[in-house]
Amino acid sequence: MNSVLAISNKLRLNVLQTIDAFQMFRQSDAILIGVSGGPDSVALLHILVNLAGARAWRIGVAHLDHGLRPGFCEDEARFVESMCRHLNLPCYSEKADVQKYRRDHGLSLEEAARICRYGFFEHTASRYGFNRVALGHHADDNAELALMYLFRGSGMTGMSGIPPVRNRIVRPLIRVRRTELIQFLENNHLPFVTDFSNDDVRFTRNHVRQTILPLLESAINPNIVDTLNRLTNIMRQENEWIDIITDDLLASCTTGQGPDRIHLSTLKIQSLHQAAVRRILRQAILTVKGDLRKITFHHVEAIIGMVWSSSRHGMIHLPDRIMVIRSSDDLCIQKQAVPLRTRFLKQTHPISSYRYQIQTPVANLPATLDIVEIGARLTFVETAPDHVTETDLLSASCALLDMESLMFPLTIREILPGDRFKPLGTAGFQKIKKFFIDHKVDPRQRKISPVVLSDSRIVWVCGHRIDADFRLRSSTKRIFKMTFQIMGDDRLTDKCRQ
Repeated sequence: MNSVLAISNKLRLNVLQTIDAFQMFRQSDAILIGVSGGPDSVALLHILVNLAGARAWRIGVAHLDHGLRPGFCEDEARFVESMCRHLNLPCYSEKADVQKYRRDHGLSLEEAARICRYGFFEHTASRYGFNRVALGHHADDNAELALMYLFRGSGMTGMSGIPPVRNRIVRPLIRVRRTELIQFLENNHLPFVTDFSNDDVRFTRNHVRQTILPLLESAINPNIVDTLNRLTNIMRQENEWIDIITDDLLASCTTGQGPDRIHLSTLKIQSLHQAAVRRILRQAILTVKGDLRKITFHHVEAIIGMVWSSSRHGMIHLPDRIMVIRSSDDLCIQKQAVPLRTRFLKQTHPISSYRYQIQTPVANLPATLDIVEIGARLTFVETAPDHVTETDLLSASCALLDMESLMFPLTIREILPGDRFKPLGTAGFQKIKKFFIDHKVDPRQRKISPVVLSDSRIVWVCGHRIDADFRLRSSTKRIFKMTFQIMGDDRLTDKCRQ
């Protein structure tokens, strides 16, 4: 390893106190350090290397090439490998095809990169016998994330910030400012790689870092980073305390449990404070699903609406094959073995005839109608023009209909031979069969596409096109909004919900 570097007493004490406060490392631990080549991870590497001797730590380095910046990524990998040779440290380097992973799993680029990165760390640590993985997140990162969650309207869990410790992942620099790390590198003439994409303010995180935080520091609070870190620390501790209470409340509401399901008493849930109910439902979903990824505030609110609904029966489908079923006083959260969307698309036998009705418009909360014959769900609500989003207008899964042009009850049924409608954007009536042929709709998809009728007129071929005579007009004041989803299709955006 290298010779002792100049580490200020303040920085050394800060890191050591953080390590001890969160019990990050013990004597003789094996620590795998995630190093990208940027200043944060390079500083972390050199600091831990210089602290390792006194505590007999075994150090290794892990570097992942995400394959997103050809040429530059290779330079980063070579830099990290060269640094490890100089420090006489093992370097475990791999390359991931993040773009392919993103396409295969329908994720955002950021989420796909995160999953690949943490998967690589866990795999490498397990393979080479490291019981801790140290990452270079610092106090400024934590403040930036807190602001981003605040802007998204996050709850206490999001506002808890970056966890200092999560399983084997630890962050020894979480109380250190970025300026301290840069000063440490400059004082010791330690090179690092600069990723200029971090300066691109088109990315939200960079915009927060480059524009919003400096503005808050200059105009509102010069200690805003410290203030936000104090807030996340308070939130994290209170969140941990509330989680203990939530576990007890969940146990009191649980009437049965299996490996892929949990049953809750709706009567018991209804007796609790709304804030406790949200916590309990999220914890129950976590118990069945294993994580809360893709589970949004709107999902939980939809379940709450079903629990308090005057109808004692209902069903809601959540991402990753999670189904929530209310039957009388029982609320069951369960995981399906096979995506229902896949099941219905693959079936070859004819689908049974079906017919459902929507009796009257529903105000305030969305109502749902499950078409069990095709494994689909319709959500509908009355809304106003100023509540319509661009996503609503562009999504084929969303129908926005002029309320005054509709006659209730509306009928939902399968497509019948000879069915015709007037597709929005075309002239005159057209058979649905010809519409499907012209738009190259897969035959398997056609059989799970119902139609909505008003007074015998088809107003919407669900998931495809509305009838032009029921479109929104400049004079429209009341909108009937419908959302169509094949059960298990996690790609449907929640933005189509009211």
